[in-house]
Amino acid sequence: MVFDVGYQGSRGVHITMLRYNYNQSLTLPDTSDRFPGFTTIAGFTSDGNSRYDGLQAKLRKDISHGLSFTAMYTWSNAMDDGSAEDQGQFYIHDPKLDWGKSVFAHRHVFSTEFIYQLPFGKGKAWGNNINPVLDGVLGGWQLSSVLYAASGDFLSVTSETALASVNTQVWPRADRVASPSLSNRSTAEWFNTSAFAAPPPGRGGLSARGAVEGPGSFTPDVAISKNFGVWKEGWRFQFRAEMYNAINHVNWGDPGTLLEGSDFGQIHTFGNPRTMQLGLKFAF
Repeated sequence: MVFDVGYQGSRGVHITMLRYNYNQSLTLPDTSDRFPGFTTIAGFTSDGNSRYDGLQAKLRKDISHGLSFTAMYTWSNAMDDGSAEDQGQFYIHDPKLDWGKSVFAHRHVFSTEFIYQLPFGKGKAWGNNINPVLDGVLGGWQLSSVLYAASGDFLSVTSETALASVNTQVWPRADRVASPSLSNRSTAEWFNTSAFAAPPPGRGGLSARGAVEGPGSFTPDVAISKNFGVWKEGWRFQFRAEMYNAINHVNWGDPGTLLEGSDFGQIHTFGNPRTMQLGLKFAF
């Protein structure tokens, strides 16, 4: 059994970014074109920035007694100034205003996979001397599983009122006036909705990108399989039964994040329920 732990970090500078709109006025609200006669002016620049810091741990067991497994855990923090167009570039002349959580970031990620060859049949702990017929039924079974668990997406709270006020092409964020954390979150109110308010006329909100964290996910997949030898060497059938999201855990979708939306702070979607499938494969 091997246990590894380490730090992984990276810093990105001069990242190629799609920026729009260069025709935005130099001051807010955006009431006039910087270059009269043009509408939207978009272009690629090399002024993007990012930073990643992560603690990574891994436990691995090579196969012995029919069992092998790998378990991995990552705690990380990923920041940038525009990993999604709808969350960055609110004010193109000051990219620092859009420095915040990366849209693909998850604070915690845990995954594990194992394969266990059941100890029944010829050459196993139980049933080593059973007849070929019973061995064909009881022997050769294998159980495997993959589990993935992660904390939620980092989400930005935007404001329709602010959009009308500053007249930008990208949704401005709302102001944060209190902590969005709740001790008893529910799908009816995933975060403290009173923690956000529309900013005063003429400016965007001061809440950071990724100010709230959505629901996490937990998905265990399980499979059991058996190989059947046939009349010719090297030929075999494999039967396989698989369950995805085996315990039928509800993985909730992200809450509404538009301040003026009717679903602000509420969750109305969820991920895939448990699904099962059977398969038969012939290899030769």
